[in-house]
Amino acid sequence: MSIGDNIKKWREIRNLKQSDLAELIGVSDKTVSSWEINRTEPKMGMVEKISAALNCKKTDIIGIDEQTDCDDETLQIAHEFFEKPDLLRIFKILKNSPEKKLQDIVYYLTDETPIIIEYMEPHKDERAKRLINYYTHLNEVGQKKALDNIEDLAKIYPEKEPDQYDFTISESPMVAETPAPYLTAAHNDHLDEDGEMEKIQSDLSKLKRPQK
Repeated sequence: MSIGDNIKKWREIRNLKQSDLAELIGVSDKTVSSWEINRTEPKMGMVEKISAALNCKKTDIIGIDEQTDCDDETLQIAHEFFEKPDLLRIFKILKNSPEKKLQDIVYYLTDETPIIIEYMEPHKDERAKRLINYYTHLNEVGQKKALDNIEDLAKIYPEKEPDQYDFTISESPMVAETPAPYLTAAHNDHLDEDGEMEKIQSDLSKLKRPQK
């Protein structure tokens, strides 16, 4: 059953009208109606209010089997992912990846790269969006090398107070005259071959975002 179906089910179990539930949680009758016909869905914070008003569990509203071993915090994070398309896109791309690879990615993106955590802060999300965008454009070999490099960088630049680093986003072209070592390392190991450096510069230029 959908969230809307479950809201209607539990509202009727409690013998409440749509207007009654709307008053209890501080929304309009039309909002409740929109949920129940599955036109829109309440956000996780509102689901908590709905479950409290209907005296049921959040899982009763979300529609998760009570036998699930997921705790409320995990369910909340999972639900909120659907409200963040950029983050959800990563997991859709990696849905067929080995479990170990997913664990490595989650570990490095959350524990070793502070700017990813800051993705949730609207005024700081540009750096994280750029990093995510570059990562998702790499093939499997490039992604592996990128993770290896992140691990090395985490050892060289351990987490410090934000004001100890310069996180200014450069407006200059992404491709330099000679690509930085960490960019070439993530690309391939054949830099001595004829034309390889030019190929790297060409590939990197394709990743550059169009100017607005």
